[in-house]
Amino acid sequence: MKIALFTETFLPKVDGIVTRLTKTVQHLVAAG
Repeated sequence: MKIALFTETFLPKVDGIVTRLTKTVQHLVAAG
């Protein structure tokens, strides 16, 4: 499955959106 996530901010900026998105991506990768 391929998933695309679109946001206005991403790393190296650190805020709530980036933190949540990073954790979500890590979870999806770990789940396979």
